[in-house]
Amino acid sequence: RVEKTPGYLYFLPAQPVYPEAVPLKIPGETLLSGVCRIIAEEATFPLEENDPCTEVFDARLLRGAVLRTRKNGDRIHPLGAPGEKLLSDYLTDRKIDRPLREFLPLVACESRILWACGVGMSHEARIQPDTLRTVRLRINFITEE
Repeated sequence: RVEKTPGYLYFLPAQPVYPEAVPLKIPGETLLSGVCRIIAEEATFPLEENDPCTEVFDARLLRGAVLRTRKNGDRIHPLGAPGEKLLSDYLTDRKIDRPLREFLPLVACESRILWACGVGMSHEARIQPDTLRTVRLRINFITEE
């Protein structure tokens, strides 16, 4: 199937196959088949990252996290926002093209999104004054020519 957005023309599979959720390995490397690879490592201060493909999290909040694509009912509390919202509304607000939303990798605990990879992190996963251990997640998207 083909989908046109204001900026792009997307050629998509007629029947998309969504990969199964994979437990996030910390430290280590986690592969979401056909979508991306995330490398998790201890982060050290000072944190100088200014790359949308890299985020630093409070390690406590990543316990039990998985790497997956979106599901109905997913919610995110955007960093600095007063409250949470549906992930679909958040991605619309961030102007992420609809065809990309289907395969956007997410770091999640159940239906709570901690990081919409490359788009933004959750307020609840931020580093706080009582954070003792930090983890840097770096995403490498898998692209096919």
